[in-house]
Amino acid sequence: MAAAAVLVLAVSSARAQQAGDAGAVWPAGDPAVSRDAAVQDGGGDARWPDTDAGEASDGDLAADDAGRDPWQTGVPGRDAPEEGRLEAGDAGTDTFDPERLALLPVLRVGLVLDPAREDFQAAEPFRAALEAGLRIPVHLVAYRDLARLQTALVRGEIDYAPLSASAYAAAYRRCSCVVPLMVPRSADGAAGWHAVALVARDAPFQDLRDLAGTRLATARPVSTAGYRVPLAAMKADGLDPDSHFASIRAFDSVRAAAAAVLAGEADVAFGWSSLRGDARSGYSRGTLRDLAELQGAGTSPLRVVWTSPQIPNAPHVARASVPVEIRDALVELLVIDAAVSPSDALRLSPHGFVPVTHEDFAPVLATFPKAGEGASGRLRPLGGAAGELR
Repeated sequence: MAAAAVLVLAVSSARAQQAGDAGAVWPAGDPAVSRDAAVQDGGGDARWPDTDAGEASDGDLAADDAGRDPWQTGVPGRDAPEEGRLEAGDAGTDTFDPERLALLPVLRVGLVLDPAREDFQAAEPFRAALEAGLRIPVHLVAYRDLARLQTALVRGEIDYAPLSASAYAAAYRRCSCVVPLMVPRSADGAAGWHAVALVARDAPFQDLRDLAGTRLATARPVSTAGYRVPLAAMKADGLDPDSHFASIRAFDSVRAAAAAVLAGEADVAFGWSSLRGDARSGYSRGTLRDLAELQGAGTSPLRVVWTSPQIPNAPHVARASVPVEIRDALVELLVIDAAVSPSDALRLSPHGFVPVTHEDFAPVLATFPKAGEGASGRLRPLGGAAGELR
């Protein structure tokens, strides 16, 4: 799967850490800004994660931490470090739409990028395509990790950014000031994935209620599919996980939790699945498929006893303050125009985009407390290291 062809721009925990370790050129908390990176030499190596991995990779998202270093330098571009600013000749003002300029003088797009690795060069076709399609100036603003990117969107320091489903839900709970626009399709055609409960193929259990008194294996508490969504669904269904299970043990990933069931160390594990394709081989993507491939078996050693509603893939999100006309134009440009007449600059998802609404994120929103409410029991607020992704 060619990651360079995809712009579902949440960054994996390992690559985000790599960006921080590589000595990015901007100070901690400060973004770097690019108006046009066409003058830069070299092809660059922007670290776009794979659409098919989406939010369902094994690294757990930690983006709901207001204490992360916020952006502190004012209007994007004004005080950005010179090493991180890539300027080019201004586009002719006659290429812009005066009516749209009156609505929004510039669209500030936030991305997780590292200017030191020439990531602006790789992202330039995207910026240029947005500017040409919207007919307003488009600036790219680079952040070290997803946590800073989310905070910048909440604070109004950028107008538009690709987040993860949980980063969007956390942002909405913080300010109700963000709107999801679209999500990328995966290779199997799905616009999302499902949290699932997995048991041994020959186990007698048929649903979560049958699992009373059993041993549960989960991923870490920041995991959307491996912890947050299933436990929230249980609580909504009147089941208290603390008393329902004989024991609950957290593992480093959903794969490790599922492996514990195979090893006889647990009776049920939470994971994720596309729920598309052949069920016996583990469906097209997800924890079951991963285990089947690791074992070299044609049949998945586990089966599904519970599924969540669909959780959308990593959404592209705009501030609610962005005029509706501009938001609609973004959706038209990426969902409709790119599908009808695809170009290298707009084919950010090899399999296209699908429009989404706020209601599509209900399973994830249910895991975040509303303003003024505190999390209780096992649904405590997100923690962990900045830049980690589910």
